[in-house]
Amino acid sequence: MNINNIGNSNKTYSFSNLNVHKEGFKPAHIGDSYSFTGKSAKKKSVNFGNAIFEKFMTIAKEKYENLSNMQIFKGFEEHFFKLNTKLIHEITLTPEQKEILAKKIQDFENYKSNLTPEQLNELEKNKHGMLDFALKNGLSDKSLKGYKNFLKRYENFKNGNFNGITNEELSQLLYYTDTTDLIRDGKIGSFAQGRTGDCWFLSMLNNCASTIEGEKNIAQRISQADNDGNYTVTFDNPFNQSEKIKIQVTPKDLQNYDLSNEDTYYSSGDLDVRILESAAEKLIHQYFKDGVEIQNTEVFYDIENELTLQEEKQVADKLACGFPEKRLLIYRALGYKGEMKDYYTSDSRELNKYCSKEFLNSQNAKVYSVTYNLTEENGKIELTPEVKATQYNSLSEVITGENMKASELTCGTGDKEYSDNKKEQRYISTGHAYNFMNYNAEDESITVNDPYNSAFPHTITKEKFDTLYTQLTYLPSIF
Repeated sequence: MNINNIGNSNKTYSFSNLNVHKEGFKPAHIGDSYSFTGKSAKKKSVNFGNAIFEKFMTIAKEKYENLSNMQIFKGFEEHFFKLNTKLIHEITLTPEQKEILAKKIQDFENYKSNLTPEQLNELEKNKHGMLDFALKNGLSDKSLKGYKNFLKRYENFKNGNFNGITNEELSQLLYYTDTTDLIRDGKIGSFAQGRTGDCWFLSMLNNCASTIEGEKNIAQRISQADNDGNYTVTFDNPFNQSEKIKIQVTPKDLQNYDLSNEDTYYSSGDLDVRILESAAEKLIHQYFKDGVEIQNTEVFYDIENELTLQEEKQVADKLACGFPEKRLLIYRALGYKGEMKDYYTSDSRELNKYCSKEFLNSQNAKVYSVTYNLTEENGKIELTPEVKATQYNSLSEVITGENMKASELTCGTGDKEYSDNKKEQRYISTGHAYNFMNYNAEDESITVNDPYNSAFPHTITKEKFDTLYTQLTYLPSIF
């Protein structure tokens, strides 16, 4: 959807229209709930040329000249491309680490020697894409230069010379020597999120694949390639899981990772991840055929002060379209039968999409839970969220208090970014989803994994986690 088409009377788009149920409303207490519905048309579309949203888009266009192509599943997360040189540090490898890296390099060189010229060409484009995002750059002209510089350094690494290696180069080296790029093996290997805002999906996928049952489930959903190179992904019908939905993924779909081409946007690295990304996008489009979602909510947050409170609420409702619906659709499509639950801190912007400020003021809780009922009837998808105040004071308290499994959790940051040069050496960005990996009770540290750089998890203190993260999603592993 091009921004110039917004408000054109000849265009119609489908959005969630969230209406608060006010009948019988009374001041709530801990444990009480407050809910509203949001409907997204599947076959019918709603004229979206209203003056308030047109005003919002006019302001957005003036401030963001390159804002365009805002559509379901595709959006550029600009905050990630802030290259910060202070995050790059020289590191000293142990003899054991050098031995491991030397083995990975040798295995990779052996792997390349068995590829056809066409496969080698695809491999190089893929590696360029992965290293581009490991570099936190995203600018095609500069990333190609950075990639060539890395290849020069790689000649030293091949000879066992790791002197002066930085944490950034180590990350790139691990990506470069991963051999899952052109192999459909049903396993989720290293990957780097591409030019799309699907961190929620990649985080969910990483956690699904972190158990033996989950890995087996994913593997059996992806077919071997047919004679034309097409793959078939078998999903469950999200609304009747005894029925199956088959999605075809073509070789052309899978080329959407070469970051020297700014029109491509899937992840680089593991082939299975890219197959599932393409299939998930197509599945979502089946249920939101006329639907359009504006995912770059940072634009809204940046200019919301230029709107009245009433205008802000109406625009925020429309920006909320699709996010929980998509997660629930894919969660069920992968065969899971549990109840997805979100936990939001009271200062989370997302929480305001699901309940009123009056309700939050009446509760005065630190953490709220949101459960969702997703149904399809007469060609329409209806989402009913239910918000409850909890007794928890922080998200880390939810994790320990509910005794949750790490493989069932993803988490999202708010508007604070973070890097600890001495310990972390990497970057936790804003408005981004991560998959939860581990809670260490001994030192009360928490480890999460970043879809932008799946080879390097982040381990931070529980206190820092509660400062940075504003949302936690519970996706129980129930088949």
